[in-house]
Amino acid sequence: MGAFKGKYSSIEEAHTLDVNKLVAQIKEAILKKYSHLDVDQVREEIGKNLGVFRMSGQSFQFTSIPNKLGGQRWMVLCPKCQKRVIKLYLPEGEDKEDKYFCKDCHHLRPPSALYGPTRRYKEMVRPMRQMDKIKQSLSSKNLSESKTKELLDKYDSLEKQVRESTFYRKMRLLSEEANEA
Repeated sequence: MGAFKGKYSSIEEAHTLDVNKLVAQIKEAILKKYSHLDVDQVREEIGKNLGVFRMSGQSFQFTSIPNKLGGQRWMVLCPKCQKRVIKLYLPEGEDKEDKYFCKDCHHLRPPSALYGPTRRYKEMVRPMRQMDKIKQSLSSKNLSESKTKELLDKYDSLEKQVRESTFYRKMRLLSEEANEA
């Protein structure tokens, strides 16, 4: 297996246009403005708003498919390959196109695919990324006391997991040997 080489980069290094979040924001604004609309009228208004949506000078085509439990699932067509997707990405970097496209058109992969199924990723990288997300949550939001405690407990367990990993112990031994020399 192993990591992807060459042209691929991580989806974490790209700006994201998430259709689900966009539709939720549009729906919330519509319901605040027009509280008397029924479900079909709200769906129609969402479609109108998506039809005029522009971002970074780029326009998009949206489509919807019926959900099995009712309602509609909105998707955007990738401007390059016309594939229906939930997210479009705009990666940073000189070698990438300056437009929102799907992850396949931009050659993006999740970090786990770039690292490959290694023990180091599972024991060190993934927990440390989760710890960073917890730090961001703790510093950027007004959280309840119970949620804060829950996040701190999760952070402590992840920190313990990292400290007990083989790679952390090896790095600590190497740094101690370097300090002694």
